[in-house]
Amino acid sequence: MSFPLLELPIEIVTTIFEFANDESLLNLAQASKITSRLACPIFLNRNEALDRIEFIEMVGGGKISIRFSFGKDNLRSKFAFLKALKCVQTRLLFVNSEGVHTTMTKSEIVQFFDQMSSKTEGIKSKSLEFEPTPTMISLISKIFKGKSVPELVFKLEDEIFAFNSLMNLIIQLETTSIRVRLGKFYPGYYLGQLATVVDKILISGSVKKDNAVAWNAHDILSRRCCHLDFTNSSLTFESVDLLLLSDMLNEDIGDRPFFFTAMVADNYTSQSGYEKRRFIVNNHVMIKTLNSSDKNTIELRHVNMKHRK
Repeated sequence: MSFPLLELPIEIVTTIFEFANDESLLNLAQASKITSRLACPIFLNRNEALDRIEFIEMVGGGKISIRFSFGKDNLRSKFAFLKALKCVQTRLLFVNSEGVHTTMTKSEIVQFFDQMSSKTEGIKSKSLEFEPTPTMISLISKIFKGKSVPELVFKLEDEIFAFNSLMNLIIQLETTSIRVRLGKFYPGYYLGQLATVVDKILISGSVKKDNAVAWNAHDILSRRCCHLDFTNSSLTFESVDLLLLSDMLNEDIGDRPFFFTAMVADNYTSQSGYEKRRFIVNNHVMIKTLNSSDKNTIELRHVNMKHRK
């Protein structure tokens, strides 16, 4: 039995559309021009964040490559973004099932984000990836003014002349998690400073071994940051490093929850039985070995803190 939905008063039809889930609303938007006009504004108002936006400064020419990633099964952000794009005058865009890619100048990017904001609540993203240069920090600060971004991804060299600006950007965006790709040297000082403004730091990349890394890990976890992950980096921890870190955390952290995980050196698996038992629990610190076919990792965490991915 069919129901003449569009013969109802517009207020009632709009209310019905507002209660529809994303998949149903998407089907209604594609059913006819009339249902599209009713469904699209509702979908745009639900504007869910994109999965990630990646900015890459091009060498020469002053242009910036931008990749907008929808994320898996994210109908809402994909539909809202593509629908708003139809109303925006912009340069050539390359669209596929995973996202949208374009290249613009800095001024064109600012104009593009302003135009998109007039069609939706503005471009939102769960994560931003960029190189922390003065140009990129200034641009992101401008186009995301008044918005929050949960995660930032960037490379951290041993010397960053725009580091204060990067810290201000993290505070402005109310970012709580950062993914840091390491450069040639281990930037212990900068990681310690970043630990004062975020809850979670995940580290990746190949870097020269630093003998003070255990002390730095303790310094990081003694601040606001309560989750530190080295597993995707080249750094490996010796048993002496882990015992030192365990003792320091147990003595200084007290009851504050924390989580630490890293790769362990191969010789860890050949530790004596006594040392292995000591790794199981140390007052407020629980240590767990995770063995796989290609690597050994270890977790140090507060006994009341569950494993985090």
